[in-house]
Amino acid sequence: MAAYKRKRGLSGLADKKAKKVKFVADGDEEEQDENNEITVVPPVSMGKWTNKERVLIFSSRGINFRTRHLMQDLRTMMPHSKADTKMDRKDKLLVINEVCEIKNCNKCLFFEAKKKQDLYMWISNSPHGPSAKFLVQNIHTLAELKMTGNCLKGSRPLLSFDPKFDSEPHYALLKELFIQTFSTPRYHPKSQPFVDHVLTFTIADNRIWFRNYQIIEEDASLVEVGPRFVLNLIKIFQGSFGGPTLYENPNFKSPNMVTWGACCSSHVIHLVDSTFLTRVICLLIPAPAHAPTGNGSQSARKADGEGYSQGEEEGSEGGSDQGRDRRRLPDAGRGEARSHSDRSAAAEAGEEEQTQSFQKTTDAKEVNSLEDAEWSDRPAEFELQLNIMSFVQIDAKPSCM
Repeated sequence: MAAYKRKRGLSGLADKKAKKVKFVADGDEEEQDENNEITVVPPVSMGKWTNKERVLIFSSRGINFRTRHLMQDLRTMMPHSKADTKMDRKDKLLVINEVCEIKNCNKCLFFEAKKKQDLYMWISNSPHGPSAKFLVQNIHTLAELKMTGNCLKGSRPLLSFDPKFDSEPHYALLKELFIQTFSTPRYHPKSQPFVDHVLTFTIADNRIWFRNYQIIEEDASLVEVGPRFVLNLIKIFQGSFGGPTLYENPNFKSPNMVTWGACCSSHVIHLVDSTFLTRVICLLIPAPAHAPTGNGSQSARKADGEGYSQGEEEGSEGGSDQGRDRRRLPDAGRGEARSHSDRSAAAEAGEEEQTQSFQKTTDAKEVNSLEDAEWSDRPAEFELQLNIMSFVQIDAKPSCM
């Protein structure tokens, strides 16, 4: 005889339909249950996550190792961030708005590298703006600093701003951008319910200095963790990665101009003609009161020439050898002259040679006197304008050209 097969699920339905009745004999039992109850505090992360800020952190091609480590440090420090592949240099910056939409991000930190040495950072509110462009300087990463501070990964930071952020409108706009970008949303799934570090934004020398400090529980002192960098503001745009310019920093100098100025200052002395440079220095530096000017030197040369010609005339008119001696031996301290016969023979032998040398010296004196007169007659209000490229040799080019 076959065994009875019981259908599944009947007992379960009977249990659900049955009502559990609790018989209470006395009121003391209720008091005991209330005393034995233990209240368990729910975890903080079970709260409602309302702030849906997400930050996309990526860069263009051509960055160095320090920029790559800086981006990794920022991603570690910001649990609400996302990463993406490097963007091609040929692509326009407006493509980043589409990338943010695909990644479901409404903030973006984009690092743009130029010439493999200059780093620019864009911070944008995608897709409607505003956005700001900075030149990043003095970068030091976590691995490079080796600071003693340490903080929990994913913990929420405090943001500390310099009082100057409230003094000018463009700084107030940047403050709001920094708050929405760097602050970790409350109840974020990847965040930790602790506050153990502070991010400081300080304005000094028309630049924004970024620092990350750990808050020590014992005495509330600060120990730097890193990374650290300096932001030099260039422009603020109304749109995301473009649009009308809201603010332009008048104190900003492009790295190209700084490099070109340094190269020109190091090469200009070697490229300019030495005689021209000497004359320029003489024009720029005023001559002392006791020093002879160009006209004085010219008059002295004229007097010297007159004396020389006068001695020659005396020697030719008198017919004696004294004129020849005076012309050939102008210094009185050379001692006594030779005998009459020796002097006459030497005079006749070297007469042609001395006339030729005298002609050369007089021609040189005339050229120098003309040049001195030309440079000394310049007015004091003469404004020096140098065309350096006309004095540059074709083969000698600076390294920055």
